[in-house]
Formats: sequence, C-alpha cells, structure tokens
Amino acid sequence: MTLIVSANGWEYKGWLTEFYPPDLPADWRLDYYQSHFDAVWVPASTWGVVSLSGLESWSEEVSEHFSFYVEALNASEADWLGRLTGLAGSLGGVVYSCVAIQDFSAVLSSPVEVFHGQGFVFFKVYEDCSVKEVGLFFQRLVDNYPEQTRVIVFMDVSLGKLQQFKRLSELFS
Repeated sequence: MTLIVSANGWEYKGWLTEFYPPDLPADWRLDYYQSHFDAVWVPASTWGVVSLSGLESWSEEVSEHFSFYVEALNASEADWLGRLTGLAGSLGGVVYSCVAIQDFSAVLSSPVEVFHGQGFVFFKVYEDCSVKEVGLFFQRLVDNYPEQTRVIVFMDVSLGKLQQFKRLSELFS
C-alpha cells in the first residue's frame, strides 16, 4: 500500500507565516509546497474558478512526481471535466467523495468504509486528531487494503501536525 499525506491546498491560511519564507512571492508558493509534498487536495472552490491556462501553469510548475487531486464540481461533467485537461499528466484523480474524519474513536472502533476510486482510497482528516490516533488509523489502513492500493489522506491541519503525520506515514508505506 502506498500512503500519501497531503494538505488541503497550498495556500493554507495558518501556513503563510510559518511554512513559507517571508520573502517568497505568492506565485512561487506552489513550487515551494511541491518541494516538500508529493500531492495536494484542491477544493472545487479553488480550482473551479481558475482558467484553463491557469490550470496549465499549475501543471507546468510542478515536477512529474507531483499530483493534484481535485474535488468534483457540481456542474455538469461536460463543463468541468474538459477543463481538467489543463492539469495534463499531473492530475492524480478527481475526488467525488471523501470520508471526513472528525471522530477518530468512531473510525477506530468500526470498519473502515470509504470511497474507492480506481485503486485509490481518499480520506480527509481535521485538526482535532492526535498523532496516536492517526498512527492507529494508518495501521488499520495497512491491515485492510491490498498492497497495490494508493491511500491519499488529505490533512486540514496545522503545519506542525502535517509534518508529524507525513513522517509517521513513511513508517507505513
């Protein structure tokens, strides 16, 4: 199993002063982010308002090993799926559904049920989780998913927690 820990966008408000160098221009943040992480969750409210050429510039800015996972829009598929061509080879997947984890005690005591894409499983984790809970969660993922599955965990957490969870995930991949 491949376990990927990612953030909810690269413009996470709490990070602007603690993650990015103070003199880094705003339009260089994606490049800086992708030098530390392998993927990013891009909410529909973010990518849905970006032009095709804007999506193309995102794709050109990242390495071939970086992936964008975009949240599905509510518009008709013909309208927005065509725009995703702007992300070309850097589009990791479209997330139509994602299990939001806010209560780890319930998750750890019940079967892991999530949206399964084509070899992908998506989760979204929020701030009020502990390193111990996430470690137990990662162990449950390893126990429940075959080796060829890519599990992507999007973290809507502070930078410090995301860095801890990323290091922890490396123990399980």
